[in-house]
Amino acid sequence: MVIDGEMVHVTEGNKMLFSTDIKNIGEATVAYLASFHLLDFDYPKSCAVGLCILQRITFQHENIPMDITASFESALKSYNSFKKNA
Repeated sequence: MVIDGEMVHVTEGNKMLFSTDIKNIGEATVAYLASFHLLDFDYPKSCAVGLCILQRITFQHENIPMDITASFESALKSYNSFKKNA
C-alpha cells in the first residue's frame, strides 16, 4: 500500500491493483489482504510477518506459515504490549 496525498494505492510488486481515497484505508487494507486469499498467493516474504499480523487482527485468522512463526510470535507480543500500554 502506498499513500500519496489523499489517495491510497494498493500494489503487488510493481503492479497496481487499485486506488482509493484515503478515507477508505480500512477497506483498502482488508481488500489487500483478501486479494492474496482470493488469488491463492502467499504473502511476499519481505512483508509476511506484518501482513500475518494484520490478517490476525482483522480476521482473527491464526494460520501462520511455519517459516515465520517465531518472528510472528515476537512481533505479536510487541503489538499486544503496545496495545495494552497505549
